[in-house]
Amino acid sequence: MPEIKLTNIDTKTAFKIADILANSEKENITLDISKLSFSFPFGSLVLANEIAYHVENFNTDVWISGYSKLKESHSYLGHIGFYKTALFDLGKELGEAKGSRTYIPFNKISKHCLLKKQSEYEDEYGITHPLQYFIQLEAVKIARIITTVPEEVDALAYCFREIIRNVFEHGEIDECMLCGQKYSGQNARVEIGIIDNGCGIANSLKDNFGVTTDRQALNLCLQPGISGKDVKKDGIWSNSGFGLYILSELGKRFGKFMLCSGEHGIECSRGKAKLNDYRFHGTAIQLCIDLNHFKEVMSTIDQIASEGEKIAQSEGRTAKASKHSRMLW
Repeated sequence: MPEIKLTNIDTKTAFKIADILANSEKENITLDISKLSFSFPFGSLVLANEIAYHVENFNTDVWISGYSKLKESHSYLGHIGFYKTALFDLGKELGEAKGSRTYIPFNKISKHCLLKKQSEYEDEYGITHPLQYFIQLEAVKIARIITTVPEEVDALAYCFREIIRNVFEHGEIDECMLCGQKYSGQNARVEIGIIDNGCGIANSLKDNFGVTTDRQALNLCLQPGISGKDVKKDGIWSNSGFGLYILSELGKRFGKFMLCSGEHGIECSRGKAKLNDYRFHGTAIQLCIDLNHFKEVMSTIDQIASEGEKIAQSEGRTAKASKHSRMLW
């Protein structure tokens, strides 16, 4: 029985274990957390989801050893919903913790629940709003868990909305999971993560673009005007293929953006994009924004969209960012 000793759960560790799980079907694995000292939310969410996925879909048993409810690093994972998400009978249920001005615990967003809110709104007010409107309301509510600063709420809500839209419009799945953390000090930043167990980027793009590898798909999906669905040019909520492009550019300019799907991942920061071998069966997205740059985010989105339109045109694509790709509402 392979044993993995964890001293921290960061992004690299989570994807390393995801790779081990993918290559260890029908084997039992023990995670020794006796020396665990710190966990990052996105890495923890990826790891918990991958454990659950392999336990539910393959003949794999994953065990926890060295757990102590008195250890702060262990109780933190229990509080945010890590253990229950990973199918261990420890800690709080998913969504039980309410969060605070420093963190957003693991939460599940359901398309079915949003459609129910849409129907109830129509029944009560006689007004029909598209699904994206209710995604926006949910995104604002999530953002307000971690901050009340208006420009931070606007920027975070925009990011949550665009990622959740991408899941429901392209991932062929009806739910996703998210988390978030706000850090102070020298490296003050907000980190958010959203994952889904959907079809993945390559499968989303293969019909329209004929991609055959995850590497091709990841390089292509971050270009402006690229979408797995037919790009629409009308409507304020139209699918214009600019969502992931704008988010990746925000990461390049103000922090970090990471997108992982299939056998690869792509990381955007400091003006560059780098491909790596992170493995994730669905789609996992991480976005970090430096707190010092939050005021610039919303004012830069329109500029990024305009730059993207010129890039798409130069490459022979007639693409125009939708109204809501450029703004909060």
